[in-house]
Amino acid sequence: MKKIKKTLSLLLSTMIVFSSVAGVSTTVFAASDELTYRKFEYKMLDDDTAEICGYTGKDTVVTIPESINSVPVTSIGRTAFSSCKIKEVTIPNTVRSIKWWAFYGCSSLEKVNLNFGLKTVGYGAFMNCKRLKSVSIPMSVTQICDDSFAVDCTTKTGVFDSYSKQTISTQQYEVDSAFTLKGYSGTVAEKYCNDSSLNFVSAGEVTYGDVDGSGEVDAHDAKLAKSLIGSIPTEEQLTKADVDDDGKITENDVNLILQAVENEFCKDLFPCVKALYTAPDYLSGRTMYCDGDSVAYGSGTDTMGNSTYSFCNYVAEKYNMTMTNKAVPGTTLAIRKDFIGTDHRSILERVREMKGDYDVILLDGGFNDLFKNVKIGSMTDKSNKS
Repeated sequence: MKKIKKTLSLLLSTMIVFSSVAGVSTTVFAASDELTYRKFEYKMLDDDTAEICGYTGKDTVVTIPESINSVPVTSIGRTAFSSCKIKEVTIPNTVRSIKWWAFYGCSSLEKVNLNFGLKTVGYGAFMNCKRLKSVSIPMSVTQICDDSFAVDCTTKTGVFDSYSKQTISTQQYEVDSAFTLKGYSGTVAEKYCNDSSLNFVSAGEVTYGDVDGSGEVDAHDAKLAKSLIGSIPTEEQLTKADVDDDGKITENDVNLILQAVENEFCKDLFPCVKALYTAPDYLSGRTMYCDGDSVAYGSGTDTMGNSTYSFCNYVAEKYNMTMTNKAVPGTTLAIRKDFIGTDHRSILERVREMKGDYDVILLDGGFNDLFKNVKIGSMTDKSNKS
């Protein structure tokens, strides 16, 4: 029996697993060729680079590999390290993005080492990493999304609702303001701290286009940028001279800097500057399924002059999404025995019959359950429970 188990283990350690997400096939390789990579799960991306999508090791100090099987690692996938027991992580300069909730709930995480080359820190990437007190942000980062460093969120419960005369919970939370980001003034690190009421420690000033560090953008900066084409610039030179934000210094950067010399306003139009204030467009053009009660349906609202205009419509229009809205006024979230007819099914019943693939599912409910004494139940990881 032991021999059979050992054989199965060897087979499993070298197998390739194929998976499908929303109809798109991906290949996830069990990296068993080398001891260093055996603990990382990863998948190939369309640009022939790799994304770390899981960690099965027991080490508390983790270094993300720069490459796996000669394939460069360029991103940390969604929830890749969620709730892992790691204490320290080092992310190499090959990684361009840390995606949504990548390290969510890593309650033991105390130190994060980020390297130049990183561009994006996704939504909630380090959310609820309660022991994380500070992080240094490289110059190269041009996007820090909402709640990326909301390291200690607390949900408020036990709020007395005067209308229902009951004690309920709310979805508001408080973010730990003791957390500190270290970064460069004039970059997204400073903006994120200002927007999130967090502490910011400056490592210096960055003025994009000011290649020589004189404090202003002038002809000498364009000349210096031109001399750096084809060379290996320092991190600071690359950050300041790569004003078109393509990761290298080219003639296009030189021309953009020259435009800024002649017209100071052009400095604010550098792609690298606009990237600081451009919100992620994940929702743009996506498909969305909505369901809920009258709030999701829009009954009784006069917003925008439309009697059935709800927050679902608002989100769909804001991001140019294709929406399917199945909301029904008066419906409950959980199944009710006294409901008769298709128009009075619960949200759960309609969602079960949902057809097609959607990028986003937006649900609203619970109000009618509360006043009709319908037991909602508990949120679980099972799709067949209300």
